[in-house]
Amino acid sequence: MRAIKDVILSYRGLFGGASKLNINTLKLEPHLGPDIEVRIVVVVQGDDHVLDREFCNQHQVSVANVKLADPRLLGFAVQNLLAENRSHFDYFVFCEDDLRMHDPLFFSKLEWFNASFGWQRLLMPNRVEWNAQIPTVKTYIDGDLLPKHVQHYLDALPDEAFLKATAFLHPLRFERTRNPHAGFFALSSDQMHYWVQQPHFGDGDLSFFTPLESSATLGVMKTFPIYKAAGRDAGFLELEHLDDRYSVYGIPAPSKA
Repeated sequence: MRAIKDVILSYRGLFGGASKLNINTLKLEPHLGPDIEVRIVVVVQGDDHVLDREFCNQHQVSVANVKLADPRLLGFAVQNLLAENRSHFDYFVFCEDDLRMHDPLFFSKLEWFNASFGWQRLLMPNRVEWNAQIPTVKTYIDGDLLPKHVQHYLDALPDEAFLKATAFLHPLRFERTRNPHAGFFALSSDQMHYWVQQPHFGDGDLSFFTPLESSATLGVMKTFPIYKAAGRDAGFLELEHLDDRYSVYGIPAPSKA
């Protein structure tokens, strides 16, 4: 429960209004946040969820209840919900319930990428885990997949292996990723409309590992060449995975006496 509430609060905190402490009066005063309106919808299977009504009301969270034979297909219900609302928003976000955003410029960076390289390409974030038990603390958890899992999709949409541009006075490099999965995607209105027009939209294809990975990644992988910030620039666009199940592989084994 803590993870999904942290995810929701990250969106409200980053892109909603804020408060500012008046040091003289020791009172909180309203402070304008970014000029972005965010609608948060949590898609659930029946009553199988942990969100309470008080929290949802306080933070303006809508709950969409769907009935599915297999709850692992919830991600496809999210796709349908996004498609139904494709004319109402500037960006459409699919986010698993354990991915926290920290970057108030996240969507500005996506806008910049689309303006620089065209909306026909899709930028995905790099997922990271923070784990104080490993020497580096931070781990990028989505390493390259074996070619048999992704090569077909790379070949079907040929594009540049690397894209380069300068932003914030810094040269940036983006790589045609060999692991497009992030448990997340954010599509502009143009991208959302384009995806819905493709014959494979809504095909329910489950061939990319499990239904979870397939719903989060396969549809957009069939539609767009997918890039991620690469090398030293990997931190340009990140999401925190609120777990340590991948970074634990880096914990040193205990020494033997």
